[in-house]
Order: sequence, then C-alpha cells, then structure tokens
Amino acid sequence: RTITTNGKLTITDFAIAGFDVQPGNGPFLFLLALLAYIAVLLGNGVVICVIMTDKNLHRPMFVMICHLMVCDLLGATMLLPRLMMDLLTGLKKIAYIPAIVQAFCAHTYGAAMWTILAVMAYDRYVAVCEPLRYHSIMTSARLHSCCAVAWIVALLLIAVLFSFHMNVPLCGHLVQHVYCSNRGILNLACIPTPANNIYGRCFTFIHQRLTFFIIAYSYIRILSVSFKQGRTNSSIRSKAFQTCAPHIVVYVLFQIASLVVILSQRFPSLSQNMKKFLSILMFIIPPIINPIIYGLVSKDLRVSFIKRLNSYTFRISLCNGPFLFLLALLAYIAVLLGNGVVICVIMTDKNLHRPMFVMICHLMVCDLLGATMLLPRLMMDLLMGLKKIAYIPAIVQAFCAHTYGAAMSTVLSAMAYDRYVAVCEPLRYHSIMTSARLHSCCAVAWIVALLLIAVLFSFHMNVPLCGHLVQHVYCSNRGILNLACIPTPVSDIYGLAMTWTLSTGTFFIIAYSYIRILSVSFKQGRTNSSIRSKAFQTCAPHIVVYVLYQTSSLVVILIQRFPSLSPNIKKLFSVLVFIIPPIINPIIYGLVSKDLRTAFLLHAEKSQRSYRGTKDSDQTGLSDHKQPIVFELEGFDVSPGQGPLLFFLALFVYMVVLLGNGVVICVIMTDRSLHRPMFVMICHLVVCDLLGATAVLPSLMMHFLMGQKKISYLPAIAQGFCIHTYGVAMHTILGVMAIDRYVAVCEPLRYHSIMTSARLHSCCAVAWIVALLLIAVLFSFHVNLSYCSRIIQHVYCSNKSIMNLACAPPLISNIYGLFITWFVSTGMFVVIAYSYIRILRAAFQQGRSSSSIRTKAFQTCASHLVVYVFYELTTMIIVIIYRFPSVSQNVSKFLGILSITFSPAINPIIYGLVSKD
Repeated sequence: RTITTNGKLTITDFAIAGFDVQPGNGPFLFLLALLAYIAVLLGNGVVICVIMTDKNLHRPMFVMICHLMVCDLLGATMLLPRLMMDLLTGLKKIAYIPAIVQAFCAHTYGAAMWTILAVMAYDRYVAVCEPLRYHSIMTSARLHSCCAVAWIVALLLIAVLFSFHMNVPLCGHLVQHVYCSNRGILNLACIPTPANNIYGRCFTFIHQRLTFFIIAYSYIRILSVSFKQGRTNSSIRSKAFQTCAPHIVVYVLFQIASLVVILSQRFPSLSQNMKKFLSILMFIIPPIINPIIYGLVSKDLRVSFIKRLNSYTFRISLCNGPFLFLLALLAYIAVLLGNGVVICVIMTDKNLHRPMFVMICHLMVCDLLGATMLLPRLMMDLLMGLKKIAYIPAIVQAFCAHTYGAAMSTVLSAMAYDRYVAVCEPLRYHSIMTSARLHSCCAVAWIVALLLIAVLFSFHMNVPLCGHLVQHVYCSNRGILNLACIPTPVSDIYGLAMTWTLSTGTFFIIAYSYIRILSVSFKQGRTNSSIRSKAFQTCAPHIVVYVLYQTSSLVVILIQRFPSLSPNIKKLFSVLVFIIPPIINPIIYGLVSKDLRTAFLLHAEKSQRSYRGTKDSDQTGLSDHKQPIVFELEGFDVSPGQGPLLFFLALFVYMVVLLGNGVVICVIMTDRSLHRPMFVMICHLVVCDLLGATAVLPSLMMHFLMGQKKISYLPAIAQGFCIHTYGVAMHTILGVMAIDRYVAVCEPLRYHSIMTSARLHSCCAVAWIVALLLIAVLFSFHVNLSYCSRIIQHVYCSNKSIMNLACAPPLISNIYGLFITWFVSTGMFVVIAYSYIRILRAAFQQGRSSSSIRTKAFQTCASHLVVYVFYELTTMIIVIIYRFPSVSQNVSKFLGILSITFSPAINPIIYGLVSKD
C-alpha cells in the first residue's frame, strides 16, 4: 500500500513474495514449520536451562554454548513465527518497522554466529594450549567480556549497515523473498544505494575472513600441541578432540548452510520455491542440530540433563496418582475425540467413500486400538494404585499391543500402494482400485497382522511361569515370557524374525512406492507443475505419519541403550508410541486433507442447524415464544484467514488455565500436609477460575475455528449464569480467605480452635451458596420475557446483553443487578480491607520483638492480596474502557475476555511462586 505525502512516495506496508503455495498445502507446511520451531525451542531451551541451573556447568565452554543457543533462538524466531502466519492465513503483508526489525535480526544472527564461534575457538585454544594457566587467563570477567564483545561487534556492524536505510525513498513494496533482509528492502529503493552495497560487501568480507583466521589459527595451534603431547600421552589427544569436535562440527555446519544459500542463486534452472527453501535452511537446520550435537558429544551436559530429568521424575512422583491420571485422561480424550471425529466424518459423508479415506479410517481404528490397549488400564492403576492383572486380560493386552504395531505397518503399506496407483496409473486407478480390491487390501493388512501375532502368542501355551511381576507399564509378549521357568528360544527366534521381516517388508513396499511416485511426479511435473503439487498434497500426510510412527518406535529401542536413565523415563518413552501417533495422526490428516476438513465443517454446520430446529422465524419483530430459537453473538471482527491463528491462541490460553489450575488442585488434594484451611480455600478459588475460563474459552474457540456465532437460549443463559457466578464467587471466596488470614495472624494461638474443619467447610459453602443464590435471583427475571432482537452485542452472553434484547426489560432486574454488584464488591472490599488493616497492625506490633513474625505474615498474605488486586484491576479496566467511545469494539471485547481469562491463567503462578509449601 502506498500513500502520497507532500509529493513524496511513502511505503507503509511491504508484501513478501513468500513461497508459491498451492491451495490446500498451506496448513501442512504450517505444521512442518511449527514442528521445526518446537524442535528449536525445545532443544535450545533445554540446553540453556540445564546450563543455567547446574552450577557444575558454569564454566567458560558451557557459558559460550549458552550464548550460541540464544543466537540460534534469535535466528529461528526471526523467521519461523512470521512464516507460519503466512502459510496458515495467506496474508503476506508486513509493515515497515517490523520488516526492518526482521531484517536486522536476520543479519545479526549471521554476524553473531561468526563472532561467538570465534570466541569459542579462542577459549578452546587456551584450554588445550595453556591448560595450567587456563583459569587465570579465562577468568569470569574475561569470559563475560569476550561474550559481550562478540554481541556488541555483531550489533554495531549491523546497526551501521541499517543506518544507510535512513532517508532512502522506496518506490516498490514487493520483497522478493520469504523474509525481509537488507538487500531485499533496498532493492525497492528509488535511487541507487552504493554506500550500503560497498559497506555490506566490505564488512562481510572482513568479518568472515577475520573470524575464519581466528578459528583456523586456534585449531592449527590446538592440533600442533595435541600431536606433540599426544606422543607421550594419548589421553591428551583424545580429550582435546572431545572438547573441540562439537565446535568444529557446528562451525562446518553453519558454513555449509551459508554456502548452500550462495550456490543456490548460481543455478537459474532451480525453481524460485527451491531457492527460497534452501535460503531459509540456515535459520532452521543449525538451530535444530546444534543442541543435538552438544547433547550427544558433551558428556557433562548429557549427564546433567539426565540427572535433572531423573530428579524431575522423582518430584512429580510426589503427586503421581491423580496428576498423572489427569494427563492420561486428557490424552485418551484427545485420542477418542480426534480419531472418532475423523471416522464419523468419513463414514457419514458419501463423497469421502474413496480408497484413500477408507484406508485413513482403518488407520484411525488402529490408533484407537493402540491407545485403548494402554490408557484405560493405566488410568485405573494411577487413580486406584491397583496394579494386579489376571492372566487372560494380560494376554489380551499384550496381543492388542503387538497387533497395533503390526497393523500400523501393514495398513501404511496398503496406503502406500494406493498412493502409488493413484499417481503412477491415474487413468486406470478406478479400474485397479475397485471396491472389492480396496476391501481386500484392508482385510489382508489386518489378517496378516492378526495371524503373525496369533502365531507369536501360540508359543505361550504350556509355558510354566515362575514369576508374577511384569517389569513394565503394560503387558507384552517379552514381558510375560521373562517370567517363564524355562527358556523360550522358539518364541524369541520367531519374534525377531517376524519383526525384521515385517518392518523390512513394509519399508521396502513404501520406499519402492515413493521412489516410483517421485519419478513419475518429476517427469510429468516438467510440463504441468500442478501434477507435482497434487502428488505432494496427497502423499505428504502418509509420509509424515509413517516417519512419526517409525521415529517413536526407534526412540523406544534406543532409550533402552542408556542404562543411566531412570526406569520411569524408559517406561514413559515406551508408552509414547501408543499415545503420540494416535493424537497426532488425526491432526495431520485434518490439516492437510482439504476434503476431510470441508466435510467436517459441513457436518458441524448441519448438526447445528438440526439442533436449533428446522423452523426459523423470518420476523425480526416481536416473538410470541417465551424463549427465542437462537441468539447470534456479534463476536470479534476477524479478518479472513486469521480465525485459525486466534483459535490456537485461545486454545493455548485454555491449556495454560487447565494445566495450571489442575496441577494446583491435584497437588493440594494428594498432599495431606496441604489439607489446611488456606490451601483448601485456594482449591475453591482455583475451581472458580476454571468455571470462569470454561464459560468463555471453548465457545470462543468454536467461533474462531468454524465462524459459528449462533447460540441457543439455554446455553446462552447457562453461559451468562456461569460468568456472573464466577464474578460473585471470586469476591466471596477472597473475602473468606481474608478472614482466614486475619485469624491466622491476629489470633495465632486460637487459630485451630476457631478455624476447625467444620467451620472451614461452612465458610466455603457459604461463599458458593451466596454467589449462586444472588445470581439465581438475577436470572429469575428472565422468566416469561419476550425478545425483539437476537444479536448479542458481545463475544459472550451475560445478563445485561440478553436483557438488552427484551421487548420490555424489567426495571427491577437493572436495579437488583446494580444492587448486588455494589453490595458484593463493597461488602467484600470492607471485609478484606478491615482484615488487612488488623493484620498490618498486629504484624507491626509483634514484629518489634521478632522480625520473623512480620515476614511470615507477609508471606502468607501476599499471594492473596496480589490475586485480589489483579482481579479488581481487570474488572476496573472493563468499567473504564466503556467510558472511551473512541476505543474500537474489538479492543473492548478483547478486554472483556481478558477480565475472565487473565486471573485464571495468572493465579496458579502467583500461588506457585509465593507459597513455598
């Protein structure tokens, strides 16, 4: 977009050319970019956290590794979030300032990588060549000075580079790349920019050559010293190699990635998409690979990570039952919901009765088998602590576990064959893949899996068992036969032979199919690029699912090779193969398959229409019905394509609320030492938070994802009732908590006689009953009302917004509503203020003789006071914002949502940070 100001052309927005993405491929590429970014955040974040928390790693080498990880995070964060937005929403606009910031970060990443690697090379040189003087040379001050110089040099060089952008008029707006860079922006300049070009080339040349000289000189000296000293002691050479190898590999990897970017521009035959893809690899591959390199090579880092992982596992075992039960329950709900929705949509939509979707249906059934084999039994064990299992159920569980593994391989092979025929024989596809052949292929896939596993378990017959403890979370063939009184060589040989044959055979079928598919796609793609795109679109999810399953299986095998890992960690990784693919597979097919996604949305819309009835009144005037058929929420004014992003944001917030508050509840419920009044009241407050967030966020997510703004009468009333109950209950519970703190500080000797268990539960019950009764009376005024409008001017339903639709709103409802609002807020403020005035007075009086009393009083009261102030502030913002008519409706609605979601998200953090217990 360009505007003319005083006769000068000013660029306010840029358009990024980005990738040429075929329709329907965006969500899949978004998923790949998201997975890459998660890998970057997880890998680099873990390394940084381990180094920061382990004092044994506060050594120069690891501090520099920490800086390198920060640099990796800068590079990936510069590119991937913006790229994901483009792929998901298709909006490729970027304002001038964000464009400059993105370009600045991109160049800073490249410059800082060089300088930090040079500083690391100098550190290795001192460590190997001057080992006795190392600690006197590489002091803490010098270490931080070196790291600071590395960043300052990079930042200054890039700052000077971008200073040449000042007062440069721009005549274009299309940046011919995936991201903004110095050259990409200045290519749009109306005038030549020789100073920038000359400086850019000079600083790149000098910077690269200088850092290369430092690194080369350091390693030449290191090699010289290592070989000299290595003649008398080979361990010195080995140690030098061990400490320097990861640095060399990281440097070479970055150099190769940079070289690929330069060379790709020298091949005009390469497509623009391929050139752009190769150019962004330097911001993705090193940040993903670097943590792995240091994690695998550095023994100290690896040992520290495993130690922390084991200690974390021990800590969460303190609340293992209900907390882990909740996690398993959420995982099982996700599996049932995801796979169940896909199966139902495919079965009910005749347009999806095609071979590919029928096979997806079988894959979802396989996923359900694997998760159902494990999770229900595991949940029973976690909740009730009963770990007994009879012989027949144990055999059935083991049979299902192995059948899941075998069927996944055979079904994926059948799907690969189907894709091969679809791409390589498109004209004969329907004559080859007939209904009979389709069902035969699926039947063969299941029969082969069942027969192979049936033969495996036939060796259990007449095998005496001398043990009873299965050393695993679930029963398996090997787990049961390890209890046998006699060796079982036949079962072992058959099991290994079957596993090797099945995995190798399916790998060969899938590999051959995709080699042929690639060959045909590239041949036909020369004349018609849409053929290649279509082949990619139909085959990509199958490949991703296969790789995901193989990776999870490989992790299970590899994890057993690390004896230092705790048994809990090994068991956790071994059950992930039955959880991760069943959760991820429906998401992959739902995001990538446009037909499946469209069918789901059509069915959702149809079910909503059938729910609200077939008769809709065309009148917008008076309604003779006591209850309207449906309301319509005004909602947010969302730009096209932004819905999925906002859905993910709302989902993330809801997950934070559920996880934070759920953890607090589980910890308090399972730890008997926390069965004290203060923590019981915190539990009630957390339940109140869950009520408020659940009243708003799920319906808001549906609105963002599906664009549905309709809500029938009873759900609207229920939502309004829950929101108002949340507001009143927050006040009453916080009032009760203030009284409890007053008694604890002002009457410490009589505290237990006053705040007995009966009085505690009575206080909590009164807090809820008062809230429920007040709101029940408020909503009783809705009975027998007639409504003249159906559009609710908000994102969610409330008493006022529904009353505004009434033909004749009752005056008494407004008066009562204002009264209870004033009464509850003022009454609880008086209670809380009085309590804290008395607490402060008592704390200062008693604190004269002992400062610990004052500290303890502050410690127990601070969290409650912070929660109350936060809640009041968010409520006050809502009241004030409506006094500013210039504020946009979207901002007002957003702040209205924030008032209900901010406290539930932040309260668990406050109590977790402040409350030591």
